[in-house]
Amino acid sequence: MSYCIFMAVRLLELERILKDSGSIYLHCDDAASLWLRALMDAIFGTNLYQNEITWKRTSAHNDSTSFGRVSDRILFYGSRINRDAVRIVLDENYVRKHYRHRDGNHDRFGPVTLSDLTGPKRSYGESGETWNGFDPGEAGRCWSVPKTGDYAEWIDHNIIPGYKTMQGVHERLDALNSHDMIIWSKNGYPSLKRYLASTKGQIPSDIWTDITGAFGKEKTGYPTQKPLALLDRIIKASSNEDDMVFDPFCGCATSLVAADRLQRQWAGIDLSPLAVKLVNERIIKDRGSLWGKVIVPDQPPTRTDLGKLPNYRTHRHRLYGEQEGICVGCDTHFPFRVMEVDHILPRSRGGTDHQDNLQLLCSGCNKSKGSDTMAEWRARQ
Repeated sequence: MSYCIFMAVRLLELERILKDSGSIYLHCDDAASLWLRALMDAIFGTNLYQNEITWKRTSAHNDSTSFGRVSDRILFYGSRINRDAVRIVLDENYVRKHYRHRDGNHDRFGPVTLSDLTGPKRSYGESGETWNGFDPGEAGRCWSVPKTGDYAEWIDHNIIPGYKTMQGVHERLDALNSHDMIIWSKNGYPSLKRYLASTKGQIPSDIWTDITGAFGKEKTGYPTQKPLALLDRIIKASSNEDDMVFDPFCGCATSLVAADRLQRQWAGIDLSPLAVKLVNERIIKDRGSLWGKVIVPDQPPTRTDLGKLPNYRTHRHRLYGEQEGICVGCDTHFPFRVMEVDHILPRSRGGTDHQDNLQLLCSGCNKSKGSDTMAEWRARQ
């Protein structure tokens, strides 16, 4: 429960600063993923949920009472990914298994795999009508002929100029058939040729097995270190050059180094002074000795998203009602004239006049608190 509370207050702040076009990736183990998924659904909304990615971080691990835990989870909320930025080369075994056919275009476009020209469910429009003697409705299906997307674009550019402008389903089928793009089985079932040259690479699924937790020269000794390849994929998927990458638990700086390599702006937060040292050391290793070193603020940044706020003293009556006249400091009831509006986080420390940062203290508690934060003042009592 304490972990969920710890994460909840931080996720609320991350939701506040996340742009509408932004994304958030949260790494956790399988024990925490259930609770964090519920939290993120509540805070970010189920409409922003994209994936729960299973990352296979190691190939072998023995547990005495359960199956070996070799994977972690990455909860992804936000905008859709940049598909072309994260494509991976098709596995050689996959190519050998699936691209088994050759035709007269092999020298230009490589081997061929066959894909279905029909989709599930009947259709009562043109996509459900018989073409070339084949009735898809007999099998409870309909025509599903490429019209948009990567392969339609490739066909238009390499095989059939003007293909994408063809509106009719049968018109596109006629064009594909006349250019020897359709193979008919012995049973009279049509399949579409797909050339290896047409693929830009495979878009990763929600199970990542191609990036291991082995670090080699990257290793810093930090216990929660992630491989650069993992952060590289995440950052490419959800940002462009000059976008901001923010890591509120930056640790050994892997996300910041990856962002820097990809020419993103970046910022990180960590409780440990070691994080600052590691950021400097790792980026100097990448950039060379001319690196200007990390800027480390010693005060919280000033919020710029609140607009013009009214004078904080105007909240005095509201706070008196909400607190029922009781001082937050000494838990004692006082008349209205004795109560003073106080900043929970002082303005000198980055606090704002926003109503969430205000409380009523009696004049004695307010003088005693001075320029301390409320947490610091309570610790002294």
